[in-house]
Amino acid sequence: MQRFTGVWPALITPLTEDDHINVSTARRLVDHLIDAEIGGLYVCGGTGEGILLPSAERQRMAEVVIEQANGRVPVIIHVGAVATADAVALAAHAEKAGADGVASIPPFYYAVGFQAIVEHYRLIARASSLPLYLYYIPGSTGVTVTAQQMWELCQIPNVRGFKYTSFDMYLLEQILALGRDALNVFSGPDQLFAPMLTVGVDGAIGTTYNLLPGHFVKLHKRFRAGDIDSARLLQSQANRVIDAFSRHGGLPAVKEMMRMLGFDCGHCRRPFGRLSEDQVAALRADLDRIGFWALAES
Repeated sequence: MQRFTGVWPALITPLTEDDHINVSTARRLVDHLIDAEIGGLYVCGGTGEGILLPSAERQRMAEVVIEQANGRVPVIIHVGAVATADAVALAAHAEKAGADGVASIPPFYYAVGFQAIVEHYRLIARASSLPLYLYYIPGSTGVTVTAQQMWELCQIPNVRGFKYTSFDMYLLEQILALGRDALNVFSGPDQLFAPMLTVGVDGAIGTTYNLLPGHFVKLHKRFRAGDIDSARLLQSQANRVIDAFSRHGGLPAVKEMMRMLGFDCGHCRRPFGRLSEDQVAALRADLDRIGFWALAES
């Protein structure tokens, strides 16, 4: 089984003022992240505003990233949607576009029950021959599963593993114990990359890896080399950055930070709001205080 590893930015989707893909910025960002030695790219997830984008824009972003990556790193396309039919169509398109894998959140908003979730994933898995990664993020979807249920979902043909965005590391350990190294697993919470490496994840997918790709690649290398104290320090430094953008609006603040770093990714789609000039100034002051700029250059 091919096992994806390393640091994978949950790629920000650069948008123009009229909410179309900013292709030139997307291409520059892909090159910048690959130059930082990332493990791969995760496209149109939550950070990439995937469920806020029309299917045509999601497909366009997938095509641009796959073309620009040009085989230098693998690309996973997130295809999750409220309607199963939309997710199925996006999965089929991802394979046609040349993706290396697809991922999907479970059905959300409607409480459809576990068996409907199983069937949802079966239909996505049948839509392409690509490996499918489940995306467990109960804080956003409201969908929780037991370790045994997650293991059952992983038995669906083509399911390779999952992205785990939850702070319950005990549940993660239970799932991995059932899998016995048969699953390819990504950590989701950027704040817990180093701790989740100790549990046994293969890599991580997250927002902050757009901002600090080199920093997190260094963290991963230090951990693999057995320098746990250094990895812990690097995690703590990154967590102060996460604290800062979380206090100042989350994803809209991240897009402002990308603009400060020279990548004008536009604004987030509604219903996200926009930061005022005073809010941007307060964000910058916090970033100055924690030494963000030096971390971003590492």
